[in-house]
Amino acid sequence: MRYEGHMKRTRTILALLVSSVLAGCGGTAQHVGGAGGTGGVGGGGGDDGTGGNAGPLLPATAQVGTYIALGDSISDRGGASPYFYELLNTDLGSKFPAMTYVHAAQQNAITDVYSDKQPADAPTLESQIAALGHDYPGDVVVTISIGGNDLNAHSLQAISNTDTALRAEFDAHLAAELAELTAPGRLGTGHVYVVVANIYDFTDGMGNFAAVGCGPGVNISATAVQTGFGHWNDVLKSNVAKISGASLYDMYADFHGHGYNNPDKTQLWFDASTDPTVCLLPNAAGHDAIRRSIYRILTGDTL
Repeated sequence: MRYEGHMKRTRTILALLVSSVLAGCGGTAQHVGGAGGTGGVGGGGGDDGTGGNAGPLLPATAQVGTYIALGDSISDRGGASPYFYELLNTDLGSKFPAMTYVHAAQQNAITDVYSDKQPADAPTLESQIAALGHDYPGDVVVTISIGGNDLNAHSLQAISNTDTALRAEFDAHLAAELAELTAPGRLGTGHVYVVVANIYDFTDGMGNFAAVGCGPGVNISATAVQTGFGHWNDVLKSNVAKISGASLYDMYADFHGHGYNNPDKTQLWFDASTDPTVCLLPNAAGHDAIRRSIYRILTGDTL
């Protein structure tokens, strides 16, 4: 496998404020600059270990020549290594020799700029896609983790159910970006296959952030938290459903039961830390679960 790279700018993870009421999840490598945020097998979303999304997305005739990782901190050194996208690159490279790997994800990324300019100066998925080349070899696999920072920046509106207009912006961002990414010829002459992860909740739907010691120092009702995550994840689900050759990885379901409310800490898939910018990210077990689930979605095979 070949390596093509250059320096990319990194950013620290945005600090969670106590006033926040939801916390999002928030080959060889070719690093692409752009404006730009986990072991167990299986998960809470289904017996197949893919969060309820069984494969295969790739047809038997697929000749994958490129793997591109886009998105936020989960896809850019967030949490504890080894990271899912590096593991997945090795897995896919074993199946498709000479595959090119493109890492373009950036910490703190959101879909695109919102009308309220929140979060300020955040990297964007839109810019990551714009910076991609146009002639990648073979069929192209793209993984995207996005939405957690979008939700976290608008958590007050989400918890009070006044986020309709903001979710409409989220919807428009995703629609435009997925359309651009999968436009014929945009990435090359091969087929494009996209797996998009939705937003997980490290409280397992309970909203007791203060009690688990991660995120804002307040406890929110389970109903409000589940509604907030549900609304934003519905936007992700509906947009992925519109794209031929795309699949949703239900990371919310996959990680449910592996958060801080599980008394069996051997089942924890988050990076337990007193640092509020770290505790909401996947640990090594969580990243391994993501890698295994996405590989199953893509190939139908179990690692």
